[in-house]
Amino acid sequence: MSELSIASAPVLKSVLVVDEDHNATNALEPVLRSEGYLVTIVHCGLCAGEWLADLKPDVITLDVAMPVLDATNALSTIRSIRELKSTKIIVVSGKPYTELEPLLEYGVNEIVEKPVQARVLVDRINHLIQEDLSTPYGKTSAEH
Repeated sequence: MSELSIASAPVLKSVLVVDEDHNATNALEPVLRSEGYLVTIVHCGLCAGEWLADLKPDVITLDVAMPVLDATNALSTIRSIRELKSTKIIVVSGKPYTELEPLLEYGVNEIVEKPVQARVLVDRINHLIQEDLSTPYGKTSAEH
């Protein structure tokens, strides 16, 4: 009888995309999947809150112009969940960077102005994931 050998599979990183713009998510999703990410798309900011605790995504891309739930409330909700304290957040918006800069106080890692090419956003996500992998236990340099 042969021994069962279990190969260690690479751990897939997950991305939660919160954006009401179906065209944007339709362009982004296949690019993220081709990079090997597990992707969840949510078109409602309020609905995203229901997914957060279960998904525990590695990265969240968040359109701040979502109806019902504004950016500061969404970010406060995300950061209030203990398991999501180290989750990387990329804010995506048509507003200029200077208007969004105060969101950095809520633990936003990147701000990307719309319109954004899917490839550019994926490159930012890859950068954040690589940055996370290069620090011990996934901590940011401020936590060391």
